[in-house]
Amino acid sequence: MSESQPTKEELDFLDELTAFCKELSAFSSQLEVESGSSEFVSLMLYQRLWGNHKGYITLWDSDHLLEGNIVLRAAIEASICIAANAALGEDFYPLLLGDLAATLKKMIKIWREMEAPDLVKSYEAQLRALGDRIPENPSVFNWQMLAEKGGQLHLYEWHRMLSATSAHVTAISLLRGVVPVDDDDDILRDQLLNIDGSKGPMKLAGISMIGAKIHARAILAEQFLEKGDELEKRLNDLSMRWRKE
Repeated sequence: MSESQPTKEELDFLDELTAFCKELSAFSSQLEVESGSSEFVSLMLYQRLWGNHKGYITLWDSDHLLEGNIVLRAAIEASICIAANAALGEDFYPLLLGDLAATLKKMIKIWREMEAPDLVKSYEAQLRALGDRIPENPSVFNWQMLAEKGGQLHLYEWHRMLSATSAHVTAISLLRGVVPVDDDDDILRDQLLNIDGSKGPMKLAGISMIGAKIHARAILAEQFLEKGDELEKRLNDLSMRWRKE
């Protein structure tokens, strides 16, 4: 399977960015912050982003591009949340609890319809444990709204693209994974693999760069900000080149 392939320079950059993200993760894991604070939420979200970053690289290295894009979509969600959390401050945590409560309620309904009383009781107990922390009219995350609040609407557009082309089972995602039996199949698959006109590892770099820099500012990790600015500038230069290819 093939897609627009990154250059050696781009892969070297991704290696350097990965090392940066790993160091930031190690630094973050040693911090002690107040539960429920904006810094606490940023720590949780960044560790999720770092896990997605590592997972994507593993899948891409083994040529599992579609599966990698599923993880890439999760990385986008983590970066969107990191940005929204930084922008909204203490107002983001109630949204997080609202998403949790709304999801638990949905699962309770599903298990009740499937006549699974033990699971209904389990999920109801988890919902009760939230107590009065549940916001009024809880709802699942609205990705467009969160991206707008965090000033990262382009991440939401990537999110929509991956939902259609890779993350969900759609005609496009299925045909992108077809093993060709003739030249026409091969041409169609290559066209679909390159439908968004970009390189997976470089998309990952952009997503992780956004989340890492915002997280570093959120936890006041000054020692990472200068290096982050340097990496961001180099990424911008690289992305301008491959967009012209």
